[in-house]
Amino acid sequence: MSSWGAELDVPTFDLLPAFEGLPPRRHIVRGDGHPNGRANRILATEIAGVVGDLLDR
Repeated sequence: MSSWGAELDVPTFDLLPAFEGLPPRRHIVRGDGHPNGRANRILATEIAGVVGDLLDR
């Protein structure tokens, strides 16, 4: 995906480091594998920080 961003001149960033050291099973919907509410809160916080930094430029 980051290659698409580079190709389109769109900033990209990796969200995976936000979960470093956290237990994976506590952050997915059982039997589904998608992020649960707890994970979505972490993702939203990370995204808001990056977007805020971009807007402050």
